[in-house]
Amino acid sequence: MSREKTGGRARGTPNKSRQKLLDLLHEEFPDYHPIVALAKLAHYNEFLTEDGPKQVEQSAQLRFLCHREIAKYVVPRPKAIDSDADIEDEAIPLLSNDELIEGITELLASGQKNLPDPTSK
Repeated sequence: MSREKTGGRARGTPNKSRQKLLDLLHEEFPDYHPIVALAKLAHYNEFLTEDGPKQVEQSAQLRFLCHREIAKYVVPRPKAIDSDADIEDEAIPLLSNDELIEGITELLASGQKNLPDPTSK
């Protein structure tokens, strides 16, 4: 049973401190958007600074983290599967975070554009 709301901010209205921060960011960086900035960091090696263009070397891990963060806003999260389901196929080995990052780093370093099909043998 939920209670009826009786006061406070209207739904979706940012609080004063957050609005102040957003206003300061917009004043200092009018074209700034965090997701666009992450995408640029993941894709470009050159950034404009006050002193002009600057070459930046990103690691594969940094690019992976940028893409993973952007994906939260672009792609819906997969639904959980029923863990009580009978699995008759071969068990798929689970990878640790370190193994996953190592595999992605190797894939990015190889220059391969498409991920291999995990169902092909």
